[in-house]
Amino acid sequence: MWTGFFLLGMPEVPDVSWKDLSMITLYESVRPFILPFTLGALTLGVLAASLAYPLGVLLISWYRTARNVGNHIAQKRST
Repeated sequence: MWTGFFLLGMPEVPDVSWKDLSMITLYESVRPFILPFTLGALTLGVLAASLAYPLGVLLISWYRTARNVGNHIAQKRST
């Protein structure tokens, strides 16, 4: 959410009043947070995925290569 506020250029977090809480006042209190929360979560999620996916592919391919090399060595020793 803070990322969303930063990206939208919103200077401060709006205050939430918890007095006289009802469905309508809850909606009105939460409404300023919806866009910054969505934008911040989406931005950080895409950034995390763009870093984690290539790293995961690299580690999986490294593991598979190391495992196959170990299997080939074990097969040569047994023959």
